[in-house]
Amino acid sequence: MADLPDYYMDLGVKPGASQQEIDKTYTRRVTELRASKVEDAPEELAEVEAAYAVLRDPAKRADYDAKLAAEERAEDEEYNKKNPEMAAYLERQSHRKRVRRSGSWLSAIWDLLDLFK
Repeated sequence: MADLPDYYMDLGVKPGASQQEIDKTYTRRVTELRASKVEDAPEELAEVEAAYAVLRDPAKRADYDAKLAAEERAEDEEYNKKNPEMAAYLERQSHRKRVRRSGSWLSAIWDLLDLFK
């Protein structure tokens, strides 16, 4: 799968940003870049414009987020294939967190065992 551009980073917002935050940040960044004398400003402005074109439209943003999540899952699966020990460790950690959230007596045992790490 081809690497997707990181539109959130290009624009300078977090993935959970509201539409108002995206609009405000876009306006600020465009103003800064148009006034900038830096040599790379036109390229950066093009990246900001491309990011805003996707992130301002709810349908395009949802599609982009889905593709981004699929790409991250594929990377995780590839990593887990190459490093099965780490995958097993992460599964154990995930199980421990589920047990701890249950509030059972096992939670106290896990907390005690963590003291000896």
